[in-house]
Formats: sequence, structure tokens, C-alpha cells
Amino acid sequence: MKRNATETIKTIAVCVLLVSLVCLCTVYLFSFERNTAPQFTASMLSSLISRSSKNVYLDEFSPSLVTPYFIGVSIDGEKQGVFTDTDNSSISTLYEQVAEFFPTLFAKGSVRALAEDEGRREFASALSGRFIYISYFAELPKSVIYYMTFPQNMSDDVSDEYISELVIFPSGSPTRIVDTDIYGQPITIELFAFSAIGRNDAGEYFLYYSDFVPQNLSDVYFGKSKISSYNMTGAVQFEFAADIADYTDSYVRQTTVITNDLTCAGANISLPLANISDNISSAVNAFGLHYEKAARYMDYDSSITFLEEGHNVRVTRGGVLYYNVTGSSGGVMMDSLGVPGESAYSISDYAFASLKLIKAMENDHGGLKLKLNGIYADGENIVVTLGYSCFNLAVVCDQTTDLFRFEFNSGKLMKAKVTLLSSLNGKKYEYIPQAWDLNVFAAMSERECDFLPVFVLKSNGDDKAVYAEWRALTANVGVRE
Repeated sequence: MKRNATETIKTIAVCVLLVSLVCLCTVYLFSFERNTAPQFTASMLSSLISRSSKNVYLDEFSPSLVTPYFIGVSIDGEKQGVFTDTDNSSISTLYEQVAEFFPTLFAKGSVRALAEDEGRREFASALSGRFIYISYFAELPKSVIYYMTFPQNMSDDVSDEYISELVIFPSGSPTRIVDTDIYGQPITIELFAFSAIGRNDAGEYFLYYSDFVPQNLSDVYFGKSKISSYNMTGAVQFEFAADIADYTDSYVRQTTVITNDLTCAGANISLPLANISDNISSAVNAFGLHYEKAARYMDYDSSITFLEEGHNVRVTRGGVLYYNVTGSSGGVMMDSLGVPGESAYSISDYAFASLKLIKAMENDHGGLKLKLNGIYADGENIVVTLGYSCFNLAVVCDQTTDLFRFEFNSGKLMKAKVTLLSSLNGKKYEYIPQAWDLNVFAAMSERECDFLPVFVLKSNGDDKAVYAEWRALTANVGVRE
């Protein structure tokens, strides 16, 4: 009842906001009746209303959904980077610090697509000096990265090109100011303007820049003092594969991170749906079926299928849920998930709808966090994939990190596959050596790949703690043995 009341208050607040917006726009329109300036059009009003209504996205969008799997910095030739959380620091916190550059570059700045040869040169040049390197687990639209990192900025205009890696670097001449150190001695601090270059799995490069020039310490700036203030507890020294002779001719990606051993805690990860019972009722109801009323039958493999006209849900003994539309009356409409009704939906709308579906399943993730893996077109369908992370390391189950897959068509969910996991974080730490596994894989591989630490869930349902291990990741393929 309390939850319903809260939702009602939210709905009333949004309605009041929309009415106020319409009134303001009406006044604005009348004020231009005798003016020769361009008029405020109906499409402008529609855009304003749409953006205002998307304040509801604040409830679901979070920086944790797009926290990179690796953040590295280079100052004075020393490279330090972070993969995973520790007892004293979080990579999510570090990400929020480095993401302060995004509003200036992505929302207020400019973007220029680069030809592949130019992009390669500029990318390599950016990595040759001082830089902040950000590598996402999978390529994502820049707009989704931005809106999830800053959900309060949904009204900002941000383009949709895909990014998997981003290098932020200083540009121009610095502004020099004099400050004092902790001993009261005068020091000169250099405040640099900044640019960035991004690229995606298709080999496309984009240069991001702005005309903003920092003038004081309260401004966003690129500088040694700024980067030195980041909490990088647990960071490791690293190099890129392209800079190490042993890997130059291998099939490892040029920016695969080569580092010394990591340490990471183990985790007890389980499948809460392994024993089918009434605790899956919320998961079934989330897709528009009625758990108590739906017809059901048990298949030869002990899976249970719930049927209603137009769609069905099947739950396996292994804890995987499948949703399929079988007729025109089936499917979950976007507006029923709280997405503002529109003639055309954005990629952010589909991401929000997917998160609302996961929330409606009422599954306790335990120590696991959701991570957005991708949004892309598959024919006429829009596909949204998500996975889990633990200590910021991806969780692999059945050789994939895509543990949530939702397919939408014309504003309606048509198909879904969901693996619902839960975890109790462990406390025992262990070393995760990279060099041996990387050398063996590089010698045997036949396609370009990245190499990163992940938690691999054992298919035999072993209840013992799962520890991280290095695995190869290929774009659009998944995790390889």
C-alpha cells in the first residue's frame, strides 16, 4: 500500500509538472505573437514534454550500470589502473570522478568522426602522453553512457555513436595559478583544457572537444594535481599489449591491458530458481501473465511452462526463464512499463523498459550488480542485453555474460531470456595471475580478443566460492575458453 501511495504521488507530481510546462509554453507562444523571431512550434513543445516526463528515469538509471571494467591513468610515464573493487575503494567512485569530463565533452562540446587511419594515429598519440583511459565491458551508445552516468541530465542533447574505449587527454596551453601545499609553501598548478578520442568495436573513431578553458581550481580541468587526487587504492601497474614486443604480433587487441597479478575476493553465486516454487511468481507476473490463473504444464526436462493467450513463460530447472509472444494479444507494451508513449522510442527508452522488467521480477541479486552489456538492432528488433558483476568483474554463466536478453519490436517486448542469479560476497582474497594464461591463449588464438578477469559460474551448481580468472573476450562473440 505504501509503495502504491508513493507511485501515485510521483504520478501526480509529473502531471502537475506537465500542466505547468504547457501553461508556460502557452505564455511563451503568446509573447511571440508580435515578434518577428522564429515561433515556438508544436514539435518543440512535444520535445519538452517528452524530456520532462523522462524524469522517471532517475529511478532506474545509475552510473553502476555503465561503470567501465577498467580505468587507467598515466602521469609522468607511470601507468596505474583499476579493474576491481577493494575493501578501501570502489571503481564506481573512481568512474564518477573521471566522468566529470563528460558534460563538457559530450553535452556541451563537439564531435567529429575520424577516418580509420587518422583515428588510429590520434588514438595512439593520445596514449603516448598523459591520459585517462576508460574501457567499457562492451560497446554502448554514448547517449546511454551519458544518461546513465548523469540521469539528472536527461534533457541534455547527446548523440548516439557507440563507444567501447575512451581516452581523455590534455589540450592547449595550461592556465597557471599559484596555490599553497600542505606545508603552506607556494606551488604552481597547471590547469589544462581537455579533449577525448573514442572508438568502438567496428573500428570507428570519434574526436570530442570543446572551447572550454579552465580558469580556477573549481573548474573541471586536466592536470597532475587533479588525477593525483583520485582514490586508486589497489591500482596495478599496467602496459598495453601494443607496447610490449611479446604481444605485438599476437591476436590480442592492441589495448589489451598487460599487468601484474590482481587480488580479488571470492563470491558464493547461486541460481535462486534452481528449485521451482512459488518464489518465481513475481518473475512470471512481470511479463504480463497471471501466475495463479495461467495454465501450466511440466515438460520432459522438468521445466514448467505457464501459458496464456498470446504469450507464455517457461522456467527451467537450471534457473533460466524464457518469454515468448505467440499471438497478437501477447507482448509487454512500453507504456505499461512507465515509458512515456511516443511514436518513436529512443535507445534509452528500451534500456529503461528492460530495467523496469528486471525490477518487476523482484529477484534479490545479493552482492551482484546489474551491468548493461549492449543495445543494438537485430533486423526489425531492438535487443537489450545485461549481465551481472561482482566487485566490478563480470559474471559468466554458460559461456556468456549476457544473462538478460530482451527483444522489442514497435514498442512492445516480444521475447526474453533471463538467468536470475544471487550472490553472497566472500572475504577470502587470492591472486589472479595473468601472464601464463595470456601467453597460452595468444599463441593459440585465431581472432582478435581482449583478456580480462571474470567470475565463471560452474554449471554443476557447486556451492563453493567462485574465484575470478582471466578469460578472453571477443567482440559480439562472448567469453572463450
